[in-house]
Amino acid sequence: MVGIDKGHRTLIATSSGNLYGEKLNHLLNKETERLNEKNKVRSQYWALAKKYEKEGNDQKAQNIWKHNFGKKKYNVQKERHDATVKSYINFSLNQFFQQEKPSEVISEDLSFVNWKDKFPKHVKRKLSRWIKGYVRERIEFKCEAGGITYTVVNAAYTSQTCHRCGSFGKRTGEVFDCETCGHGHADINAGKNIKKRKEDSEINLYTPYNEVKKILEKRQI
Repeated sequence: MVGIDKGHRTLIATSSGNLYGEKLNHLLNKETERLNEKNKVRSQYWALAKKYEKEGNDQKAQNIWKHNFGKKKYNVQKERHDATVKSYINFSLNQFFQQEKPSEVISEDLSFVNWKDKFPKHVKRKLSRWIKGYVRERIEFKCEAGGITYTVVNAAYTSQTCHRCGSFGKRTGEVFDCETCGHGHADINAGKNIKKRKEDSEINLYTPYNEVKKILEKRQI
């Protein structure tokens, strides 16, 4: 059995201590920067067109609207980027299955996570192209094709507690710090917790976040 934590810096971190898809963040950052620059230029053209309209120079305004706000080139670039990201995701997932050879994949169930709480705004912009279904769909497909069991668990606080002692710790970027056990890779720590969560008789898939926290706090007493 292999527990996996899906993220934006690295596609998958496993309970066995491995990372797959470490270039994903670079791909997403590159596209985010391109879109930010494009939107900045579009905003300048938009302001200029509004200025011409206000001055009564409708011809210049119409020329700006016509030649700077088309969707054809935008859609082509978006489709090219999406294809690149999807290709990299599949490549990374193939590496994961070939190396780990799991009999069961245990994953967090993001459909029960508050999107606003799970990721900050700049991360949501990057993940919006794929996190809402594509990665899970590919994992499920590859599991089914390989006769591998796919299990989803309640992931509440799996990234905020230490997989060794269960204490609440602090995550800073890719590092998880536990006052008792020291520090380690945050995503791998989460992957280990996700694997353990399958056997947790007190926390099922539908246990509310606040109840999970109470259970975990009680264990530390």
